[in-house]
Amino acid sequence: MCRWWFTNIAECWTKRGRDEEHRALAAEDTHRAAEDLHRASLAAEAADNQHQQVAEDLHRASLAADNQHHAAAEDTHRAAEDLHRASLAAHNQHRTAVEDTRRAAEDLHRAAEDAHQAAEDLHSASLAAER
Repeated sequence: MCRWWFTNIAECWTKRGRDEEHRALAAEDTHRAAEDLHRASLAAEAADNQHQQVAEDLHRASLAADNQHHAAAEDTHRAAEDLHRASLAAHNQHRTAVEDTRRAAEDLHRAAEDAHQAAEDLHSASLAAER
């Protein structure tokens, strides 16, 4: 009976040693997996930070481009208004010059008619004086 008892005790101790060895190996595997997971988490956080920085840079660039576009549109609008005003002023000056020229031509035509009439009157007076 003693022999059986010693055999069972030896097997029990051997089994306990294997269980402890398996637990130690499992603990090491778990520790390595936890370290791998931690490294992956740090890499993911770094990638997220980089993505956020790129998104912020892109947003700032988009705002700057939008502001430049808005400023260019305002400048173009002001230039168009200035051009329209200049065009209206030139049109008004042209119309005034045409009117002034027409009036001057009419005045000149009347003066020519008056001169012609004076010449005829002088000619008639000259003929009358000869008689």
